[in-house]
Amino acid sequence: DDRPVQQPGDVREEVLQTLMRLERDRYDLLSAHLRGEIATAESSRDSELLPALLAQYDRLSVLHKRTYPPPSPYFTDSRTRTPVKKPRSFQR
Repeated sequence: DDRPVQQPGDVREEVLQTLMRLERDRYDLLSAHLRGEIATAESSRDSELLPALLAQYDRLSVLHKRTYPPPSPYFTDSRTRTPVKKPRSFQR
């Protein structure tokens, strides 16, 4: 292994990034599968299955938001368009 020796903080950060990437990949696969099932239920007009699938998709979306990085105090959050409150040191 040609990787340099890492500090514990570096290892922790790499592990967290890997877990977040795996969680995003898992979401991508599950949401693609659910979208396909929803499309099938819509085309077959399955009035029993469709609401259950849509509810599953909503729950999956809520879980996916856990993978979002924390809001930055310096940059506008593009997901919510929430304006940034500048720290006092930057205000004039």
